Amino acid sequence: MKHILFGVCLAFSFAAVSPAAAQIRAAEQWYGLYTVEGVQIIEDPNAPGGKRRVGGKIREPAVNSSRIQHTPGSYFGFGYVLTGAPSSETITVRHVQLIPPPGLRDDAGNVHDRIQSTLSLNSGRDLFIGISMGNNTLAGTWTLQVWHEGRVLLERKFEVYR
Repeated sequence: MKHILFGVCLAFSFAAVSPAAAQIRAAEQWYGLYTVEGVQIIEDPNAPGGKRRVGGKIREPAVNSSRIQHTPGSYFGFGYVLTGAPSSETITVRHVQLIPPPGLRDDAGNVHDRIQSTLSLNSGRDLFIGISMGNNTLAGTWTLQVWHEGRVLLERKFEVYR
């Protein structure tokens, strides 16, 4: 009976990801410190501090690096391309930024160990996930992830040092 129950549970775990979702992939293009021109700051009640940055033109790093010196006003992260769907098809992904201990405290006093946002993006385009460093950006290991339907498509760890 245990073997049958295990087999049924195993079958359901594989069925959780649709065949179309399993075809979606992400290819990393670059990683490390990058620059941004023309970025805008918008109100976002879900972001620590109530604001986040959008838009701007990304200039990828000349050399890939996962070791990042803390420099307020700088950005780090990675660029990627989604594949496995026509470019006209919208793909829902989740960007997750895992924050090193002790986490970030927002204006209300809440401590966050992650920041996440759900985005609708097109495959075949240059995309990115990143962190804007401020004076209070923590030293330690920051993990950036791209998720699609319960699967991590990409993950990169960055070591921020002072």
